[in-house]
Amino acid sequence: MNLPILGTVSALFSNANEELKKLLQPWAIFSAVIFLGLGLLLIYLPVQHRFPLPSGWIDLGSAEKVVIGSGVVLSVAYLIRGLGGFFLTLAGGRWLRRSPIIGRVLVYWQLKAYRRLIAETKAAETPAAETQAAAAQAAAAQAAAAQAAAVRAAAAWAAAARAAAAQVEVVVLERSVAWCRSRTSR
Repeated sequence: MNLPILGTVSALFSNANEELKKLLQPWAIFSAVIFLGLGLLLIYLPVQHRFPLPSGWIDLGSAEKVVIGSGVVLSVAYLIRGLGGFFLTLAGGRWLRRSPIIGRVLVYWQLKAYRRLIAETKAAETPAAETQAAAAQAAAAQAAAAQAAAVRAAAAWAAAARAAAAQVEVVVLERSVAWCRSRTSR
């Protein structure tokens, strides 16, 4: 006699062993401990004076507290492992992006931040561009002044060279005339 319920029970226990192995994966337990620790530090400790621990928790022995704490850690680890895909899509924003209200708000915030960043970039570039343009104009003015000075110096040098050549020519002509007269007067 083959009872169908026994097959279901044996399949349940064979799957339970694999589920227990998956539950005890280090990353799930580590994540659960981090979430519980952050919850205690960031949520419970600031409001501890308003909501004291129940007297039943204080009366428990340390062994019972360890068993309850371990059960909470394993429960949170199971939730994290089971809802891991959901957490990834939530953290990645795919689930929120598809939401008609939240998605629009998030896109609006992102667009606003992008426009603010563009405006800040343009504002930062404008004084720098004006400073660079002023520096380029000053450099161009200095280069033009240096070029004009060089042209004036070259013109002055050319005039001086022409004057010196003219004087040399006059001297040469005077000496040539003097030499010719000395030859003819003999």
